[in-house]
Amino acid sequence: MDRLVKPGDDVREGGEAVLECALMDTDDLAPPPKKPKSYELGQDLSKLSVDDLKALIDDLKTEIARVEAMHAAKQSSKSAAEAAFKR
Repeated sequence: MDRLVKPGDDVREGGEAVLECALMDTDDLAPPPKKPKSYELGQDLSKLSVDDLKALIDDLKTEIARVEAMHAAKQSSKSAAEAAFKR
């Protein structure tokens, strides 16, 4: 006959033992990720509020700065590689 094993039980004391296992609900551990606001180039802007448009402008300026920084870094690497192979 199977029995439940409790903390401190010695499962070697004869007979089979069935482990009691509780599954943890991971939904309670962290809040669900926020759905990112997305913008698609060319999308209809007429449905956005004035505040949403301002926020979009700020987000796009930040993204442009990030893209320009990556472009400059890659251009620098490319120029350095070209200079090294021209020797």
